[in-house]
Amino acid sequence: MQENILEANPGVELDVYVIWEPTLGASRNRAVGATELMPDSRVRHYWNDAFIVGEYFREHAFDRTAWDIYFLYGSEATWEDNPEPLIISGYTVIRERSALEAELLSLWKTELSTAPK
Repeated sequence: MQENILEANPGVELDVYVIWEPTLGASRNRAVGATELMPDSRVRHYWNDAFIVGEYFREHAFDRTAWDIYFLYGSEATWEDNPEPLIISGYTVIRERSALEAELLSLWKTELSTAPK
């Protein structure tokens, strides 16, 4: 994500939210150090002790507690009862990075071509 998407597209407007949870023995201290993996200013890091986010997406998107996954929403997405419209989601982030990158590039091209001049 950092190298293939963020560093490769420095001028693209993008908000990335990374939610760290205590999965596989992770701790807040380890998550703080892991934020260095994605130092881009468009990335916001959050720590979630109670698995609230993972459980939410388990109930609404996956049949398991959600971790190491991504959800891509366009600039017009809203979160009323559920975030929508969802463009693409998948897991693991690394395994699915090509699909995520392709969708992002397509989305950016579409938004650039429809932007007022």
